[in-house]
Amino acid sequence: MLFRSKGWSFPVDEEFSKIWLTPKGAWGLSVRCKSTKVKVVGAIEETLAPRLIIDDLTFMGSHWQDLVGMEIAQEGAWHGDEGEPSASLVVEQRGDLRESTIRVVGCEGKYFEVEVDGECDIFIDDDHDKDVPFTLKTKLVFEGVQFRFRADGLDSREPERKAIELLSKYLEPEGFMPPVVESLTEPGLYMAKFAPQVSEEEVSGETAVEIELSPEMRVLHQSATELLGGMVKQEWLELEDGGVAKLVPGMVDILELGGRGTRRAERVSDWLIDQDDVIDLHVNDEDLASVLDKFW
Repeated sequence: MLFRSKGWSFPVDEEFSKIWLTPKGAWGLSVRCKSTKVKVVGAIEETLAPRLIIDDLTFMGSHWQDLVGMEIAQEGAWHGDEGEPSASLVVEQRGDLRESTIRVVGCEGKYFEVEVDGECDIFIDDDHDKDVPFTLKTKLVFEGVQFRFRADGLDSREPERKAIELLSKYLEPEGFMPPVVESLTEPGLYMAKFAPQVSEEEVSGETAVEIELSPEMRVLHQSATELLGGMVKQEWLELEDGGVAKLVPGMVDILELGGRGTRRAERVSDWLIDQDDVIDLHVNDEDLASVLDKFW
């Protein structure tokens, strides 16, 4: 799971890398590499973390797993002109990709195995290298499809049904879990989130995919695990079996938004109540705020 170029080798930060798909036939990928020391001009060492972004490729399938087998070759650079795809590599400054090939070679659970190769421009300070060969091989998580939609009148009584109806115009709803639909601030406007549906066999295989966390993120995950475990022991929180582990990444994200007091506690409570693995929550915002302010 590496990005290689100019004799450099960067591990892919899988926690911040993903493959995405829209309900209207576009897909792309975003890859972030871990910060790594490499030698640049004059044997000087610099710490770099390249980011590869490829947007608005055309998807012709109906099931999200139809991404497997996709192979797209591009002559020249993708600039995103007139609705065309765009592709770039950012080391310190944005550079183009050209003569590139993208392949989705496999799928395990909700992880796609992706290969990209071609030539790229690498700009670092005054050092501008063009047409540098590169390769990327990695696994990217697919978190599902989300989109905003409007549901007025009778549709507003069953926004979930409306969301499924809209999704089914382009993709097979059977490939996804039932949607999570949230009402947005504008009346009649909603956000639908469809998580990918995977079989038990695929889920068991997925557990073999270990995402390597940074030391800082590992500490945050451990703290979130202890916090959720303490809430369960205190009988503040009822979870399905294995719920703590499933909630940890999202709990870190919601807590890292910052804030203090009952306002943050209310945000955490609302998030917990919306999670499928939460059976019930038995704590008021004041008591939860006192714990969060003390330990996070």
